[in-house]
Amino acid sequence: LKIKRLLKSSRFENIAYNPLMKKIKLIVFFIADTLKGADMGCTYSSCQGIEATPFIALFVVLLVLVFGLVMTAVTILIYCRIFSKAGYHWALGLLMLVPIANIIMPFVLAFGDWPALKELRSLRQQQNDSSV
Repeated sequence: LKIKRLLKSSRFENIAYNPLMKKIKLIVFFIADTLKGADMGCTYSSCQGIEATPFIALFVVLLVLVFGLVMTAVTILIYCRIFSKAGYHWALGLLMLVPIANIIMPFVLAFGDWPALKELRSLRQQQNDSSV
């Protein structure tokens, strides 16, 4: 696999000094070995059931992918509701998928003047003007 060859190259040998990167490197090697199957030998597990490990690895990868997609969808749904309750168009919640906008939009929500609050102030002003 290309990733495994890249990690074995001399450019990335200093990664081994960083403990977190060393663990990530071991995980990448483990996934590469399990996806490659029995021709890699029994590097990380016993030889029994090695023919099932690519399917298990594929299942785990798909499970993580589905979980990530579900969490992203729930987060976008939450932001869409927040924007609509603030008086903005609900579709502004979709901007949370855009890389730079997902940093800027929470500041807009936190420090901006919400349309819902503008409308509330104008209605209170009209009520105060009509009662006087």
